Order: sequence, then C-alpha cells, then structure tokens
Amino acid sequence: MELYFHIMKKRLTIEQTHQKMIQDIVDEFDFDICQKVMKFLNWEWVSCGVPNKDDLKRTAKYLLNEAIEGCLSSKDCLQGQTYHSATGGLQAEAIKNKYNHLIHLKLFFSLAEWESDND
Repeated sequence: MELYFHIMKKRLTIEQTHQKMIQDIVDEFDFDICQKVMKFLNWEWVSCGVPNKDDLKRTAKYLLNEAIEGCLSSKDCLQGQTYHSATGGLQAEAIKNKYNHLIHLKLFFSLAEWESDND
C-alpha cells in the first residue's frame, strides 16, 4: 500500500507534463547554432536586433506553449494534425490524439522551406 501512494505522489498533472516536455526541448535544443547562424546572416528581430541565447530560449518557450494551447483548444486542429506556432526562424509543432492529449511536441529552426500539395 505504501508503494502505491509513493507512485501516486510522483504522477504529474497534464500541465506539469507539458511543462516538462517544453523544458526537455529547451534543455536539449542547440540554441548556440541558431544564434551563430543568425549572427552570421545579421538576422535581426525587431525587438532586439540579433537575438541572444536567452531571447531564443524565451521565444522557444512561448512558441511551444502557444502550439500546445492552440493544438488542444482549437476545433480546427483534429487528431493527428500538426498545429504550428512560429516566429523569427523558430517553429513549434504540437499534435494531439483522439482523446485530446498531447502526443508530440517539436521545436526547430528553419532557414528555408517549401512544399507542394499538387494543387
């Protein structure tokens, strides 16, 4: 019985799980390479010029939270579909399952992208 209560104490809320996912991404993402590329290209943000590592991390957290919120609250984002939030080269993606639970969260830095759906 004691083991059961010990296990139950460690269970995270949904919000805590989402924040842990975000923190894992922020901890592992290579913001240094993004900052070096942006500095090399003189890629400036209106708010701060060429962003530093802290600016990039703060924006990444914001975008990841926005992607989660948009994915889970939007009626237009169906199960398995990707919800995007992006600015300044950083892009966050979130995907939910049929139970409206977050199953995928991703952050990437993009210099160029193109896609065609044959229309």
